[in-house]
Amino acid sequence: MCHQFSHQFSPHQFSPSFLGNKLLTNPAQHALIIKTTKSYYNKKFISAQEGGQDMVVKRIFHNPSFIILFFLLFLISFLAKASNLPNSSSNFSPYWHQRASLFRLLPDTPGEIIFLGDSLTDGCDWAEIFQDWRVKNRGISGDTTAGVIARLDEVVSSKPAKIFLMVGVNDLAQGKNPADIINNIKLIVKKIKISSPQTKIYLQSLLPVNPSFPIFPDHVNKASQIKQINQVLQRDAPRLKAAFINLYDSFATSEGYLKSELTNDGLHLTGKGYLLWKSLIEVYLKTNP
Repeated sequence: MCHQFSHQFSPHQFSPSFLGNKLLTNPAQHALIIKTTKSYYNKKFISAQEGGQDMVVKRIFHNPSFIILFFLLFLISFLAKASNLPNSSSNFSPYWHQRASLFRLLPDTPGEIIFLGDSLTDGCDWAEIFQDWRVKNRGISGDTTAGVIARLDEVVSSKPAKIFLMVGVNDLAQGKNPADIINNIKLIVKKIKISSPQTKIYLQSLLPVNPSFPIFPDHVNKASQIKQINQVLQRDAPRLKAAFINLYDSFATSEGYLKSELTNDGLHLTGKGYLLWKSLIEVYLKTNP
């Protein structure tokens, strides 16, 4: 069995380039390595039992090939986890890449006012609605807190005057817990502060949702989590040196749901909803940073 294993997987195949480029993208081969390794050492264990427990330990842990294989399996696990980090751009949609690549090619301009977030931000022509050409839309439909973190370098490259941030509802739809979402939002704020200390940051509350619309079931059933996130952001905004804008109350019914006259799917806004949003933040747009 040992000879067979050596024949199938020569030493050069366990180089980092092989592990990074081939093994992690070939689950069948990965599984074969683990199966073969287990089979080999199970036989070693059985054959050593007659020599007692000490013999088992010596035969396994003093065997150089076991140490090498143990290290390789550990490295495989580490690289697999690294490839799935939240800010790995390979996790994002084609549309995310389309928009992010465009943003990187657009010229920076002085005094930019950036709207940063997901489809709710993406869905409005902010420069036109405010009649202010300093305003830039950096919303990407479907984006998450991890997606914003992954492209934040482009956002802060112009040292913008102001950033209006709203993101997190897609994280909830993906099953992320509110605490992790809050931590990511705080990380976004901290990264902006480090890269562009003079930028004024406005943390906009998440908007309510309306479960009477069935189109986005994984989004519109998160009313309680949205309220939880907003409460923490409002509490912690002064500590983060950010301004919190409570949009939620103006968009919500007395039951805490997105008003039906402002949406046609329970999640996104109609034109009337965007005009309400504009009216609530216009004062912050016009004040000096």
